[in-house]
Amino acid sequence: MSNLGHSCGRTTRFRSRCFVAAVLALVACGSLQAATPKKVVLIAGTVHQGPAGHPAGTHEYELSARLLKQALLHGADLAPLQCEVHVGGWPGDPRTLDDADSIVLISDGADRNEQDHPLLVGERLKALKKQMDRGCGLVALHWTLFVPRERGGEEFLEWIGGFFDYQSGDAANHWYSRIQTAATRPEPATSAHAISRGLKPFDLREEYYYRIRFRERDPRLTPILKTKLPGEPDEQVVAWAVERRDGGRGFGFTGGHFFENWGVEDFRRMVLNAIVWTAHVDVPQGGVRSSAPAQPEKLSSADEPAIDAVIVTGYQHPAHAWRETTVALQEALADDRRFQVSVVTDPEFLATKNLHGYQVVLFNYCNWQRPGLSEEAKANLQSYLAAGGGLAIIHFANGAFHSSLPETPPSGGPQQPRSLWPLHGQYRG
Repeated sequence: MSNLGHSCGRTTRFRSRCFVAAVLALVACGSLQAATPKKVVLIAGTVHQGPAGHPAGTHEYELSARLLKQALLHGADLAPLQCEVHVGGWPGDPRTLDDADSIVLISDGADRNEQDHPLLVGERLKALKKQMDRGCGLVALHWTLFVPRERGGEEFLEWIGGFFDYQSGDAANHWYSRIQTAATRPEPATSAHAISRGLKPFDLREEYYYRIRFRERDPRLTPILKTKLPGEPDEQVVAWAVERRDGGRGFGFTGGHFFENWGVEDFRRMVLNAIVWTAHVDVPQGGVRSSAPAQPEKLSSADEPAIDAVIVTGYQHPAHAWRETTVALQEALADDRRFQVSVVTDPEFLATKNLHGYQVVLFNYCNWQRPGLSEEAKANLQSYLAAGGGLAIIHFANGAFHSSLPETPPSGGPQQPRSLWPLHGQYRG
């Protein structure tokens, strides 16, 4: 009996240890799964600004992608996400797409030159098809929707449900789809879709693309946002979603022309909801909330007010890459929860009344080979500083706005401030 008792005891202890090991293994498995968030890859095309391109404050692909990344990383009530931003229209190592749950594209279109569209370079369209075939999500914003019918159009119809058709219309330029810049009040086209959660009608001035080429009676397609446009008898669908047979999800939105529109809460919420939905992440019931976490009520102490800072930047000198250094400045300031950071890419912002809404201005700009500030901007900046506004000078900005710079025109000439209003208190990081 004694030996039998010992044997039973050993068996019981062995089974107990096996049970504990199994539980630990399950816990470890669960922890591993919980530690592997969904992955979103944001791809920003090359910005073509200047006389032959778009003015500052429009088609800001990289800044928009980085803004979306930070909003996704810090969105309230949102499951943790892994986010990457790749510039130049394509990842340096395309293998990073192989485990992406959603890919977001914001870039030039193909109507002027097919090679301007990053997906039409080399074999990239084929590479993207590989990701779509495994059920990866896809989001296409604004000019990205301009693709040829025979090379990109059919793919976009399948992957996201529609595209801007500039080749098969009756107009003199052969466009079927249309463009109109207007101030409208878009509204949700449905309340039933997850992308519409928390979305309300909102005021927006936007360069809308509309009369998008869709498949006739596509059962997969759900209109998400619609708006009435001047001269058009019917409301126009400007954002939509599809759920594909392969399990993948797609979303298209024709807006995104003006960078300032990311400051419109419902505009931003809809795009963030769509990215989350295409990645197969649950959209919060009220939608993705992305206001900067440095709101006064969220600070560690009620005695610490939020610090509104604006970075003035925009000239990409070969030796002073403002895009990279501005991102670094934003990330450094974002580590301090008291800061709310905005970015403007036109120094004539200093001539506007909005300057006085900030506690500190960071100059990350030098006007090498460019005119200095207008007299209006000089006077307004001096008034801002005299009233106690803060000023921080970064690197070569200590030589900005001085006519002694080589090949630099004199400052002080009349200049018209652009309609570029910064994203106040929302663009964090």
